Amino acid sequence: PSSALRSVKWIVPEKIALVNAGYDDGSFDYVVNMETKFVADLGDTSGMFFMGGVELDEELRLIGMVGSEFDGPGEMESLAVAKIVDQNGKTLERRAFDDNLTREYVQVVSDHALMYLRKSSFENKHTDVIYLDFKDGIEKVIYSEDAWLNNLKLTKDKKRWILVGQNSIIMKDI
Repeated sequence: PSSALRSVKWIVPEKIALVNAGYDDGSFDYVVNMETKFVADLGDTSGMFFMGGVELDEELRLIGMVGSEFDGPGEMESLAVAKIVDQNGKTLERRAFDDNLTREYVQVVSDHALMYLRKSSFENKHTDVIYLDFKDGIEKVIYSEDAWLNNLKLTKDKKRWILVGQNSIIMKDI
């Protein structure tokens, strides 16, 4: 990329990587195949901007994404979106929402499910832990708190989720 390299996470060691590059005003994610020199620009391919979160699941070799995107070429209105993308940058699952709530800290649960945080405005400071199964496309609130929480993670076995917030750490079963 033509910007500063920020991080590299291997999808397939020494072969396929998720690369983040950018400057202070934003960053972009790419999938790079080192053998074929193929680069999938997740910013262009997915249309995502104002990323709420990108997470690589190394075991499943899938990328979970939440953020906003334009609805089509030349469109000026953005949509809140959740996606699962494969190691070649191809969108496997996509769900757009008709609200402007912030979605952040995505975690891949399976090839058809994500978890992430949905937040209200910064002044409101309300956060929901969301489970989204693309099979039914419904955001299920599995935890809610009147606080600005962040750093959602899944345990390695994907049976529990952990949330770090203001003066608290929460762990619950999925």
